[in-house]
Amino acid sequence: MSNSLQSDLALANTVLAGKSDNKFNRIYTNTNERLDCLFSNIDVSNKNVLTVLSSSDYLFMLKIFGAKNIDCFDINPLTHRFFYLRKWLIENEIVDIGMCSYEELCEILGKVSRTYTEFERESLLFWREVVAKMKDCYDFANNKLFNTSFNPLYYYYDINELLRIVRTINPNFYNINLSKDTDLGIDKKYDCIFLSNILDYNRYPDRLEIVIKNLLPLLNSDGKVICTHKPRLFDELDMGRLKPERQCFERHFDYDFIGDMNGNHAFYQYTLRREETPWEK
Repeated sequence: MSNSLQSDLALANTVLAGKSDNKFNRIYTNTNERLDCLFSNIDVSNKNVLTVLSSSDYLFMLKIFGAKNIDCFDINPLTHRFFYLRKWLIENEIVDIGMCSYEELCEILGKVSRTYTEFERESLLFWREVVAKMKDCYDFANNKLFNTSFNPLYYYYDINELLRIVRTINPNFYNINLSKDTDLGIDKKYDCIFLSNILDYNRYPDRLEIVIKNLLPLLNSDGKVICTHKPRLFDELDMGRLKPERQCFERHFDYDFIGDMNGNHAFYQYTLRREETPWEK
């Protein structure tokens, strides 16, 4: 058993036992964002992308909409394990973990016979052990390990398209915290970086400055940082708490509001100004 598998099992057991007060240790089982609307309004085709992994929905949509290369990151290492659970569920035509029973999940894990990487093989061991500890849960999708919400994408995914793409994905994953002032260990450049609502948790100027410092070396010229706010918060954020964010980003980026997509989420982006590209100075 590798050190990473031991570490991830220990973390999962701590969360399941209710001994973790870090909300970022829970796994989002699905997105509550209208990503179909977002990706219908931006062009990611043939782009090199870095995205938050979370529930894997950003990863799936980026693949569907033609991104060239996709790397993933998350503060929670268990999201990398969760990708493979969703992969196996999708291969059994289950888009949302909440749409299958505990017995069906055990059956699916029991019949997985082929894994393509050592990490996937260990992820199978991880989920077999973790799911066995969920047997006393009345609704396993709503146990302490998962943070489950309504998934609007369930109605937009084409299962045949998901089956086509999921078999070709083995995500390159970075377990990083963008608001931590340290070397992220990423020696690549990207056309787009998708943060979802990460900036909502980094509203103070000192933390925003660290996030921006970490993002700048990762972006190609004219690279974009795409973010999300819930509309019910957007007016308040735009009027108050969003102001420090704009002030910090405007030193290097141009702001563009993509729009309030069907009243669900407000998407916006920061585009790096070419003259600010740090490695061209």
